[in-house]
Amino acid sequence: MPFSKAKQIILPAGLSADLDWKAQELLAFQESSVLWHLDFSFSSMHFSPQDFLKNQSYLIAIEHFGRTIWNDFKKNTTGVVLYQGATDFSRIFPKELWLESFVKWLDLFIQNAADRHELKGASSSFLDHYYELYAAKLFAEVMQRLLVFLPEECAALLLIEAKEPLAFLAQKFSLECFESFVLLDLKKNQLPFLNQKARLGICLPPDSHCDQEMLAQINAVLNHLKQQQIDFRCIPESKLSYFWNGLDTILVFSRTLSNQGKRQLLGFCATGGRVVVEGEGLCLPQEVSMLNFLQIF
Repeated sequence: MPFSKAKQIILPAGLSADLDWKAQELLAFQESSVLWHLDFSFSSMHFSPQDFLKNQSYLIAIEHFGRTIWNDFKKNTTGVVLYQGATDFSRIFPKELWLESFVKWLDLFIQNAADRHELKGASSSFLDHYYELYAAKLFAEVMQRLLVFLPEECAALLLIEAKEPLAFLAQKFSLECFESFVLLDLKKNQLPFLNQKARLGICLPPDSHCDQEMLAQINAVLNHLKQQQIDFRCIPESKLSYFWNGLDTILVFSRTLSNQGKRQLLGFCATGGRVVVEGEGLCLPQEVSMLNFLQIF
């Protein structure tokens, strides 16, 4: 990938930045390929619902980038990093500031949750996990707002510290929210759950069907595939038909599959694709059980 070979140059773009990037421009003149990092200092930020729109200053920084850096260095710019860091976004959106909003989100989440979902038991021991998921949704919203102001031809990168379980990372960075971004690890390598050359897709259940027990089951499968050096790409159920290009197999967890998801899988089988099923069979034309599939490796 070109991103790993490009020279990364940091552009201070936080609330206190003066947006004077002349020194960075001088560095860029010496490079054939540049990856700009608009550093908004998110690691030291604490957004509250009241100042959620304070990223207006960030939008000004992006517009300034478009008028200056982009105009002068478009040809040797490989992309722009909008975020680099950890994936626990509850640091940026502290629970004590977002509790009221979170409770409303959680109430709606529980209403839509599957009957067997752990939140139906109303145990408060699960709330930290779901607050992390909620904070990731808020982060995605901020990133989408920033993306709108970037030049359309400019690749937008998020470099994440991929330390959390793969299944939870895949849920947080679902293609439903992040399909317009290039997601890489801190070394600018592909994330294991988004391998673009993979022939195997993993169907991620909707959040309403994906409690911690289900995530643990998915994570065990992903770790096994990774240990066996089998490339895979996690795709949300709602986006299967959009992202199955290049895949010859999709692995699905039947307990969580919706009728819409099954219809998409029938379409995948009609194109010659194969479906691996964990759980009760789905009676699809090209179906194989998880057990038989894993025995191949």
